[in-house]
Amino acid sequence: MIRVGLAINGCDREAIGYVTQIGGIDSGLIIYLMLEYLEKRFAVLHISHPVE
Repeated sequence: MIRVGLAINGCDREAIGYVTQIGGIDSGLIIYLMLEYLEKRFAVLHISHPVE
């Protein structure tokens, strides 16, 4: 089974990023996806608060 995680822009309904993995998606991949989304959407290279 292949699982896919998407980061979708709520305004444009555009997929900004995605991750895939055979089996399951762990929290590390979701954090990576969130950071990739922030970089592409807001041009932020680092975040000021930890990701929860």
